[in-house]
Amino acid sequence: MVEWQGELAALLAAFLWASSSVIYSRLGQQISPLLLNFLKGAIALFLLAFTAIVTKNAVASLPLTPVLFLVGSGIIGIGFGDTVFFSSLKYLGARRALLFETLAPPLAAIIALIFLQETLSLYAWLGILLTLVGVATVISERTSNQDISLSSLKIGIWFGLGGAIAQAVGAVLSRAALTDFDLDPLWSTLIRLSAGTLSLIPLLLARSSHRLRLPKRKAPAVTVA
Repeated sequence: MVEWQGELAALLAAFLWASSSVIYSRLGQQISPLLLNFLKGAIALFLLAFTAIVTKNAVASLPLTPVLFLVGSGIIGIGFGDTVFFSSLKYLGARRALLFETLAPPLAAIIALIFLQETLSLYAWLGILLTLVGVATVISERTSNQDISLSSLKIGIWFGLGGAIAQAVGAVLSRAALTDFDLDPLWSTLIRLSAGTLSLIPLLLARSSHRLRLPKRKAPAVTVA
């Protein structure tokens, strides 16, 4: 059983992520992707902080370089990437949107190959090719009861690709931070999640102020005969 511990953990994580995506897809019909991502991050930060207190995990002293990598990873991968992913859920639904999430690992491998000089085996390239073919096949399929319009499909595809690219870049930045430095996983996650969540606040404030500045429609003048 111990030999399969990693595989079981990966399957459980995939199941939880798929289940949460279905929930996010339904919530996204009532809440904007930006606000949904902020609420998700705020709740996660509270739970992580509570975990740090319960486990008595002391505040780590981290060098500036990995902190900057983690902050960039959080802003790109969580702040932007998750918001765009929630937008793709709104247009594509959970099944199709999750397909684009499978593009993030191959994209991360290619980006790491270019910028971190990591090597990819022949099997890795074959896996990337199969993933691309699988996503393209499912997205292009035509069912007798097409559940979304063509315009929504096109918009959702762009959101899905943007989310996959952002999460791949975020993963590579985290990889760069964790490769050369011995960082505590809990505090690394806290830094990344804090950066991603806090980066959404200016956007939320700007959106709220824009709504307040919208001109109100004037009531039609009433003429007295």
